[in-house]
Amino acid sequence: MSRGGLFNKNSLRRILQNEKYVGVYEFKDIRVENGIPAIVDRELFDRCQDMVKKYHRAPAADRATSFLLTAKLFCGHCGEPMTGDGGTGRSGRVYNYYTCNGRRVHKCQKERARKERIEKLVVDELVALIHSDDFVNEVADRCMEFQKREKDQSALRALEARQKENEKAIQNMLAAIEAGIITPSTKSRLMELETERGQIEKGIAQQLIAELTLERDQVVYFLEQFRDGDVTDERYRAFLVDTFLNSVYLYDDDKLVLMLNYTGERSKVTLDLVEKVVEGDGLGGSCFTPSGPLYVKLHFMGLFCV
Repeated sequence: MSRGGLFNKNSLRRILQNEKYVGVYEFKDIRVENGIPAIVDRELFDRCQDMVKKYHRAPAADRATSFLLTAKLFCGHCGEPMTGDGGTGRSGRVYNYYTCNGRRVHKCQKERARKERIEKLVVDELVALIHSDDFVNEVADRCMEFQKREKDQSALRALEARQKENEKAIQNMLAAIEAGIITPSTKSRLMELETERGQIEKGIAQQLIAELTLERDQVVYFLEQFRDGDVTDERYRAFLVDTFLNSVYLYDDDKLVLMLNYTGERSKVTLDLVEKVVEGDGLGGSCFTPSGPLYVKLHFMGLFCV
C-alpha cells in the first residue's frame, strides 16, 4: 500500500469506493467534479457501489460454510435479505440455515430455512430451465433484440448520421464552387469538411472493430453448454446462480419466486413486484410446480414461481 501497510479486504473496499476513478478531485473541503481525468465511467462505478452495499449488508455468519444464495435470497414476508446462519442440534450436529434479517431484529416471523434444501430447490430449477429448449430460444431471441436495440443507439449510428450530414455539406460546397462562388471562405470551409470526413471515417472504422456482434446460434450454443455441468460441483452451482439468478423470494412451505437476470425499466426487483406476479395481475412470468409442466410460458420478464 502507498502508506506501507498490508493490502487487505478493507484496502479493496477503499479502492472500489474511491471517486477519483470517475474524475472527482477532493482536497480538504474542496470537491470538483471532472477535476481529473476519469478512467472508469460513472454508470459502472455506481453499479459497483450498489454491489458493495448489497454484499456488505448480507454477511454469512459462518465463514467456513459457503452460502450459495448470499445477497440473492430475500424474505417473502418482509422483503429483507435472508443471510447465512448456523446452529447445533442436541446430537452435536451442525445445521446451516438462511435467516431473515427482519427476524433477527424481531420484526418478522419468517421461519429459518434449511440451507441445503433451499439451495437444492433453486439449483434444480435453474438446471431445468437450461434444459428447456423453449427457455434457451426465448433468451436467444431476447439477446438479439437487445443487441439490435443497443446498436441502434450506439456511437456507430451517431457517426454514420454525421457522415451523411458531412457528405451533404461537401456536395453543397462543391455545387457552390461549380456555380462560380469561389471565395477564401468557401475554400476554407471545404477543407474543414474534408478533414472532418477523414475523422468520421476513422471513427467508424474503430467502432466496427470494437463492436462485437453475436449470432443467435452462438447464444444458443453458449446456453446449451450449461447442460453438461455437474450439479454436485460447487463451482458449477455458483456459475449457474451468478449467471442466471437475480434474486429469490422465499415464502412459507418452501414456495419460491425466482427472478432471473434481465435489463429494462422493471429490472429493479421489489417485494411489491413479486407479490403482484404471484397474485397473477398480468405482469407475466413462468410458473413451475413439482407436478406441473417444465416450462409454462406466459409473458417472459424473467420471473418464475416454484
